[in-house]
Amino acid sequence: LFDKEYIEYACVEIYTVEVFYSHYTKQKVITSKTKTKIITKKTQGKEDTNKFLIKIATRFASFLKHKERGKKERRAIASANMILRIGKEKKAKITNNMSVVTLSSGPVGLACQGTEDATKWNECLSPSLFTLMNKYFFDDDTRTRMCLPLANE
Repeated sequence: LFDKEYIEYACVEIYTVEVFYSHYTKQKVITSKTKTKIITKKTQGKEDTNKFLIKIATRFASFLKHKERGKKERRAIASANMILRIGKEKKAKITNNMSVVTLSSGPVGLACQGTEDATKWNECLSPSLFTLMNKYFFDDDTRTRMCLPLANE
């Protein structure tokens, strides 16, 4: 993905429309209405593509979990996005690594690999703490003030 010249992506554009005439009162009324529109955009060049992908990779998806059995109140959780999760390729790599595990003395009877997938850690953080952690990990202005290297270096 990082080697591509351009990437096409869909995003939401929010704009306001002003209405000047009311049919009910037959008077000119100034009101504003916000509308959303899904548009397709395209990155230009490798550098712009890489910046866009880094920007996406450093975001997290947050959502409310409700409709859980036995839970009375909703709770907010955060999850890694699709670039960080990778998906089928990651599972295939783990399976491949597990199938070739051997020692010099012979094949291993029991093999185990850490996948860095702590499925419950994000449910234990408060949303404000998760936001703060994300800011210190990935915000370039904050990292510059703290004399740390930028997130994409």
